[in-house]
Amino acid sequence: MKPDDIYFTGGTSEPCWNLTQSVGFKSANLYEDVMLIQAMIQLIALWDPVKAGVGRDYKVPPVNGIMDVVTQRAIEGFQIANASRLLAVDGRIDVARYKGRKLRRGDHRVMTITLLHYLATDANMMVEGDTIFRTYEPGYQARLGIMFPQLKTMFEMATDRAVLEG
Repeated sequence: MKPDDIYFTGGTSEPCWNLTQSVGFKSANLYEDVMLIQAMIQLIALWDPVKAGVGRDYKVPPVNGIMDVVTQRAIEGFQIANASRLLAVDGRIDVARYKGRKLRRGDHRVMTITLLHYLATDANMMVEGDTIFRTYEPGYQARLGIMFPQLKTMFEMATDRAVLEG
């Protein structure tokens, strides 16, 4: 996983977390990337299980960084539940390339990682619990760090790597 920025038409941007490599079917499934996806789905499910795509046939995956059947099915459930908002429904989450691109705000199709970011941001604002002060970081980062302390350490390490790579 790596810190990134989504750029929008109109000149605005917002920080997000992106993948280092793809996650899901026929993907690299790096530990940190898988853990990020699992945690985002879990946060979204706390707010709205329907938007998370979990329920009868699709379960919330444990946040353990392991790409297993439950995690694969959760990705598929998320994509099926949100098919009208996604560019692809293929059981895989690809790395977004935001630099040099400007996205429109509003109701249009986006990559799965981008929709996860949007919904995790919304979920963070709606899930009751700890008060989170917004800083220049994705709105859900602090909450995920509280929910999953190991993820907090990974966020810090990924941010440090990004700074060093410049």
